Amino acid sequence: MRFIEERFGEDFKGDYKAVKKGKIQDAHEAIRPTNVYMTPEKAKNLMNNDQYKLYKLIWERFIASQMKGSTYEETEIVLKDESGRFGFLGVLRKRIFDGFELVLEMVKESSTNFHRGEGELIEIEEVEIKEMETKPKPRFSEATLVKEMEKRGIGRPSTYATTIRTLFRRKYVKKERRKIVPTLLGSIVNDFMEKYFGEIVDLDFTARMEERLDEIEKGEQEYQDLLKKFYVGFKNLLEGVNGIKIDMQSDRKCECGSPMTMKYGKYGFYLKCEACGRTKGVKSDTPAIVLDNKIFFNLKGESNEGNGSDGRNLERT
Repeated sequence: MRFIEERFGEDFKGDYKAVKKGKIQDAHEAIRPTNVYMTPEKAKNLMNNDQYKLYKLIWERFIASQMKGSTYEETEIVLKDESGRFGFLGVLRKRIFDGFELVLEMVKESSTNFHRGEGELIEIEEVEIKEMETKPKPRFSEATLVKEMEKRGIGRPSTYATTIRTLFRRKYVKKERRKIVPTLLGSIVNDFMEKYFGEIVDLDFTARMEERLDEIEKGEQEYQDLLKKFYVGFKNLLEGVNGIKIDMQSDRKCECGSPMTMKYGKYGFYLKCEACGRTKGVKSDTPAIVLDNKIFFNLKGESNEGNGSDGRNLERT
């Protein structure tokens, strides 16, 4: 781009083009300035503060996208105590070529200068201990789930929405506060599939199958060979299934204080206390997960009904 060459020099001009990855469809046209010579500095007096901030964001991102990447020199520092029991790792980054970060800074340089030789003894001036707590990843929304499917190569753009709708329709998941949560039915089905058909429900299975289908489309593989290989393995897995029996411990306690066991009867799921025989019906779309053959419930969404020993939902009296 001429503007970049004129303003920053030829070394800063990018020479790469975006490459379409896999089966991902082309993106929509990007938002970009109509005249790159109308810099944020020139435009500032022609618009209000909010408009200026937005224009500056768009202009800088567009110009940066057309420039060469930045280059960093990284120094890895490993400190160990004399016994070798404790080790500490640090990384110092020094930018040796600004690239696009001359316009849009993304990484902060290390401000500390550290020059020590290997095996050199370092005297500690101060020790500060901080108690840190890691946070679990947030639940998926429909948008973040699509991004994860795209990242892992699960399905294609034309099947993302259909796959997610199927999960909702079968009540394997439900939405709470715009987040997707697994249900009791979905978690039990997932646990069953992982136990008996782990190879098929593996996260990478769909991605591998997509690759095989692409090979068939290109004539690099015969579809009969692929189907034969799949069904032979599937038949062996299927023969190892002796039916489904739901009898799992749960994290719920009976009124008598004893743990309750999840079972399935004529009228659906229910919890049963093996000590006193009391039962309690549970709706299939109750949020829950199965971990190590034990069911953990989310209090919200649990049924408040049920006394039937076979899982019938009866009104409390």
